[in-house]
Amino acid sequence: LFSTGKIPTGSKDPFALRRAAIGLIRIIVDKQYPLDIAKIITKASKQYNDYDQEGLIRFVYDRIAQIKKEVNPSIINAVLSCGDKNITDIFSRIDVVDAFTKRSDFGDLLAIFKRVANITKDFDLASVSVDPKRFETPYETALYERYSAIATNDYALLLEALAALRPELDAFFEHVMVNAEDEAVRHNRKSLIGLIYNRFKTVADIKEITAL
Repeated sequence: LFSTGKIPTGSKDPFALRRAAIGLIRIIVDKQYPLDIAKIITKASKQYNDYDQEGLIRFVYDRIAQIKKEVNPSIINAVLSCGDKNITDIFSRIDVVDAFTKRSDFGDLLAIFKRVANITKDFDLASVSVDPKRFETPYETALYERYSAIATNDYALLLEALAALRPELDAFFEHVMVNAEDEAVRHNRKSLIGLIYNRFKTVADIKEITAL
């Protein structure tokens, strides 16, 4: 139907595509099928006329938001911003992040992790490369060692472990000049912060979460 231009608009959905998509998503999540919606759409598209595949992915994402309407929309956006198209995994991460935002200290955590994101906004996160030998302060070492001790990929445990970095992050930001004059030192310090931001983005892009 997308390939023939019969795309729902406004309140009009004569072929009930919204309901069909919601039904498919519920089955996928209920059965815990590890399906990547983008790969499925790309593979299926070869059998149809050209159409806006990204538009169809957004259509599916909108249904996720509809199903998860009790969740702050910025949380859903934070998860979707990471680029993972696995529907079951997306739902898992939405639930984990939603629970994480219920922490009594979440406001403080949000502020410091948004600072992490802002410091690296003009930094190529793919170029992250930390050399502990270039650390010039004990605060860099403490943060790196505490971060390096995180050994879980469980989403809930990972967020708790990253939250536990707060004392080291506070000390780092108070005592360390990230934008050092020496280019190598500057890159090393931004890489250290980039490590943490990249790890957070395996769950959600925290900078996309608005105050709750």
